Amino acid sequence: GNKSAVFTGRLVGTAVIRAAYGSLAPGNTGLVTVTPGPVDAGSSIVAINHSSETVSSGSKVISISVTAKDAAGNPVPGAIVTLVVTGSSHSLSPSSGTADEGGTAAFTLSSTKAESKTITATAGGVTLAQTKLVTFVHDAASRLEIKTQPSAAAIAGEVFTRQPAVDIVDQFGNLISDDNTSHLVATAIGGSQVLQGTATATIASGSAVFSNLSYNEAASITLSFTTPGLAPVVRKAMAPVVSGG
Repeated sequence: GNKSAVFTGRLVGTAVIRAAYGSLAPGNTGLVTVTPGPVDAGSSIVAINHSSETVSSGSKVISISVTAKDAAGNPVPGAIVTLVVTGSSHSLSPSSGTADEGGTAAFTLSSTKAESKTITATAGGVTLAQTKLVTFVHDAASRLEIKTQPSAAAIAGEVFTRQPAVDIVDQFGNLISDDNTSHLVATAIGGSQVLQGTATATIASGSAVFSNLSYNEAASITLSFTTPGLAPVVRKAMAPVVSGG
């Protein structure tokens, strides 16, 4: 009579099935090809070469590889792979890729914004279970930026209603948040008096905040902020200081 069997395989490739029964000569089926199953979210892999990098316009990158696998762990070549990256001001190359014979697609990620970003991958239309968290950190200190402008007008001899705050940032405007030692000096330009109050502030987490600056003369002045190694930054077009009384 007729006999039947179900052939299953966990590894892809080709095989020859040989059937034997009693004293009858064995018979071959010829080649049987086993192909990968659909992409499996839990079996597929998202990998990165390192989890932290310095911000750049593309010269420093985090390498990302996505390996699409089926439920049996076989690579799925030809799967279309895309990445979603949270945050902003980053560059992902390429925008999507096709898995090679090993099931892998490769990407690079750079960023000009210092922040943490989560990478989520989709392969063959399936969102993969693995995600990766990467962090871009600031570059070297490059310049000063006025975060809070001082009052546009003030009364001579009285503390400015709005006190200035100044940040130390890198070339992309990222705060040098781990600077807690630098000092920032405020000076007045344009009058004949010296700026009053505590004119030297210590940087804390990349920012210097002044609290009691004033000027005793009714004059039009500009405030200048300096720290060693960086160009000064000025508060331009400050209105004349109005005489008290």
